[in-house]
Amino acid sequence: MGQISCKSVLILIDGGSTHNFMQQQLVSTLGLHTQTIALLRVIVSNSDELQCHQLCRDILVHIQGHTFSINFHVLVLCGFDVVLGFQWLKSLGPILTNYNTLTMQFRHEDRVVELRGDRDSELTPVTPRQLRCMTRLDTANTFFHLCIEPPSTQTTSSPNSPHHQSSSISSLIA
Repeated sequence: MGQISCKSVLILIDGGSTHNFMQQQLVSTLGLHTQTIALLRVIVSNSDELQCHQLCRDILVHIQGHTFSINFHVLVLCGFDVVLGFQWLKSLGPILTNYNTLTMQFRHEDRVVELRGDRDSELTPVTPRQLRCMTRLDTANTFFHLCIEPPSTQTTSSPNSPHHQSSSISSLIA
C-alpha cells in the first residue's frame, strides 16, 4: 500500500513490467495533469494489447514512510492502482531482495530503505470495484459462485436433486 495525494493506493512492484503504470480512473479521480506521448503498446499477462498515449510526470508516491517522484504511463488497470516496473526499479540501483520475507532493500537519498511486501497471501473475495473493472474490460467471461454444503443424511437422491448435484461436484473435486 502507498499514498498519492493523500489517497491510499494499492501498488504492485513488478520487475516483469517494463514501465510504471497508473490506473486511468485514479488519474481522473486525483485530477492529475497528463501529457500526450507517442503511442506505447502494452502487452498484458493475458496477451491482450493495450494502448497508452498519456504520461503523468513527477508524481509523488509515499510508500512505508519514503517518498519517490515517479513518471507513470496511464493505462486501464485491473486489480492495482499503480504498477512500479523495471523503469522504477532500475532507478534505485542495487536492490537486495528476499522473497522469503517479502522485503527489498536499496539506497535512496543516502539512506537504506527496506520495503515490506504484503504477507497476507490468503484468497479474498473479489471486491465490487474489481468485479466492475473485470466486466468492463471483459477480462473474465464466466463467473461462478460455489458454496460447500454440509453432508446430508439422505441415502438416495434423484439426478436433479441438490444432494445429487453436490455429490457429483464433490467427486469432481476429489
